[in-house]
Amino acid sequence: MFLKKIEIQGFKSFAHKTELQFNRNLTSIVGPNGSGKSNISDAIRWVTGEQSQKLLRTKKAEEIIFAGSDKKSKLGMAEVSIFLDNKNKKIPLDFDEVVITRRIFRNGESEYIINKNKVRLLDIQLLLARANFGQGNYSIVGQGMIDSILNQSSASRKDFFDEATGVKEYQIKKEKSQNKYISTQNNLKQSNLILNEISPRLKYLTKQVNKLKKQEETKIQLEELQNNYYGFIISEMNTKIKEIEQKLKEKNKEKENLQIKLEHEQSEIEKEKNKNTYSREFSDLQLEYQKLIDTRNNLSHDKVVYQGKLDIEFSSNGKSNLIWLGNHKEELEKEYDQNESEITNEEKNITSIQIHLDEKIVKQENFISKINEIKSQLEEISNSNTNKDSINIKERIKRLNDSIQNVVKNIKNLSKDELEKEFYFIEKEVQYINKSVNNENSDVKTKYEEVQKEFNKYLSSKDSLVNEIFELKNQKNIIENKLTNLKRRQEDIKIKLNKIKIDIEISNSEDKSKNQKQIEEMIGDIDKKTEILNEKISISKKEIENLDKKNQENRNKLFDAQKQAQSIQNALNIINSEIQDLNINIARLQTKKEDIDNEIKYENIDLEKLNYNAKDIDKDYSLSQINKYKNQSAQIGEIEENVEEEYTKVNEKYEFLEKQLTDLEEASKNLKRIIEDLEIKIEERFNTNFKKINEAFNKYFQVLFEGGNAGLVIKKEENIKTTNTENENSEENEEEKEDIENEESNIYNDRKCIADIIISVKIPGKKLTSMNVLSGGERSLTSIALICAIIDNNPSPFVVLDEVDAALDEANSERFAEIVDMLKNKTQFICITHNRATMHKSNTLYGVTMDDNGISKILSISFNEAEKYSEQ
Repeated sequence: MFLKKIEIQGFKSFAHKTELQFNRNLTSIVGPNGSGKSNISDAIRWVTGEQSQKLLRTKKAEEIIFAGSDKKSKLGMAEVSIFLDNKNKKIPLDFDEVVITRRIFRNGESEYIINKNKVRLLDIQLLLARANFGQGNYSIVGQGMIDSILNQSSASRKDFFDEATGVKEYQIKKEKSQNKYISTQNNLKQSNLILNEISPRLKYLTKQVNKLKKQEETKIQLEELQNNYYGFIISEMNTKIKEIEQKLKEKNKEKENLQIKLEHEQSEIEKEKNKNTYSREFSDLQLEYQKLIDTRNNLSHDKVVYQGKLDIEFSSNGKSNLIWLGNHKEELEKEYDQNESEITNEEKNITSIQIHLDEKIVKQENFISKINEIKSQLEEISNSNTNKDSINIKERIKRLNDSIQNVVKNIKNLSKDELEKEFYFIEKEVQYINKSVNNENSDVKTKYEEVQKEFNKYLSSKDSLVNEIFELKNQKNIIENKLTNLKRRQEDIKIKLNKIKIDIEISNSEDKSKNQKQIEEMIGDIDKKTEILNEKISISKKEIENLDKKNQENRNKLFDAQKQAQSIQNALNIINSEIQDLNINIARLQTKKEDIDNEIKYENIDLEKLNYNAKDIDKDYSLSQINKYKNQSAQIGEIEENVEEEYTKVNEKYEFLEKQLTDLEEASKNLKRIIEDLEIKIEERFNTNFKKINEAFNKYFQVLFEGGNAGLVIKKEENIKTTNTENENSEENEEEKEDIENEESNIYNDRKCIADIIISVKIPGKKLTSMNVLSGGERSLTSIALICAIIDNNPSPFVVLDEVDAALDEANSERFAEIVDMLKNKTQFICITHNRATMHKSNTLYGVTMDDNGISKILSISFNEAEKYSEQ
């Protein structure tokens, strides 16, 4: 592996793109001071990852970029690329040529690139360390580095020898492993903290999940009981409803048969009534006969009165009797007038009541018409109903229709209680249909709500309407009875008044004999009239008897028909009552079923899972068991939502953290083992290579000084690291922290640490052994000997020597050039020099100049080509 080429653009004084090509032979770069020669070594140092602005001879990162001149403006970017031959795969990449590029911009952004792929600085440092290239120490030796090697601090000198002995790669790996170990320890702490945090929550969630499982078991048992219980009840109720519906069907059929028979009997009665053409004649004869009897009775009464008067002797007290008759006449006339006035008022009242009654009957007929209209609308809704209970609704509407028809047909003849019973059934049927339709789609439901609203409106008025009609009828009957009594009383008053008038006339007559004669004539007249009446009564009685005989047969037939019709009507009434009771029972069962359905909905029971085939269910025991499981579920209490999901997540996280904790503990052990192995390897390699460097150092020292001795001595001390625990709150925390810090101390430090590396020399002919009393040339020669020893023992792929021979005289320069020529087979040398001896040993020479624009330029010459050219 060696450096093939370097490309520089915008770096310090190299404004334009500049390219320098190298081979494995010695290459020297020459030029006047200030021309930019050292900028080439700075470019190599910078591209290999140098971060120290002091070593790069700048104060700010942006000073790396060409700052401009009087004739050339400043640039915005600096870029350096080195091309490394990697055929021997010393850099562990699958490329024969590795190109490392570093780029920086004025805004501060920078990037590292290997073969056109962006990488990190750490990647570059690790690759170069594996290739045994140390950009910070002996691989690039700057102008001030020769003397600084001897004046370095203990820590810097240790870093220098770490790189020189080839343990830098292992130290980087060790540092990386140490960082991983610390990170692993932090992760362990964090994982333990998280485990401690989630452990109580996991315990709580475990209890909740167990409760949930118990609740689910209870729910399954409860659901099974409920499915059997409610399925059995519904099945039982459906069976009862079907049985009642079957009975209802039979009763309706029986009712239809009875209605047919009743209609037949009523038809027969009408026929018999039509046959009885002399029924009115019979009534007229009866009336005439009764009048004749009444007239005869009145005449008999008058005759008795007049006969009594014949026995009364007229005296002075007859005048007093006249006074009494006059007073009695006035009382009767006054009563007669009052009765006439009352009859007139009551007749007006009857007329008014009849008008109101007619109005109410019209309203009743309108009510019946509206009920029929609602019935039609219900049938229409039923036909549009797609509910699974549609057939049942249609059957109920049919029953509703029958009830409505019964009301319509018999509303004028039904009593108030009978009407109330019919309306109660109608309301129940409509309520059931309403609940059934409620589960329908919105259109059907809206239609039905409108019909229901209208039906409720009419039902709200039916009670008052029925009551008013019956009240008016009762009032009319009372007044009619009163009028009949009043009219009878008026007839009696008329008869009494006529008698009183006659008595008054007799009392006022002075001729007593004349009066007696008149009374006797009146009695005789009464007898004649009575005889005539008796003849008429006898004739009328015979006519009635004859007519009665003729009509007897027809009346018997009519009576039998009426009796039969009455019997059928009684049976029909019984059937209607039974049908009504059955309908009420169905309504009750349906209501109970609706309650069960609502209970099922409230309990969120799936109807499809109900066991309608359940047998021999003890309902009381099943209900007690259902309540028992409900109480158990209530005792379990509310469980948080998504508790299973949270438990799964927390448990997975807990198990993951436990596994991670185990993996971290294993990784921590492995990292600790790796660090210990690296420490052993570093110590072994350091000691081996340090011994070789020490021997080579003495060898090259003797070459440069033509004698003398030089050596390297390692000074070690025990490393004891303690921890400060003054600010800890408890002894337990102090002990835990101390254990961790002691463990980290063991990882970061060797058992015995290098305190310093002492450079001891003995100059030929001098007794001086201290480095502080050496001259500048002696110090440079000592440093060069040490660098050459390192290169001889652990050669870097290439070494840049930036004017390291500047302080040497001509003789020492030649000796230095001889050593470089000896070592050029082990590494590639690039020397920036003013020394002719070094130039003489070079195969390629680059000259650096600077023009008036302050820009460095490169001139090159190959001595091999020049010799060939000169030989021609």
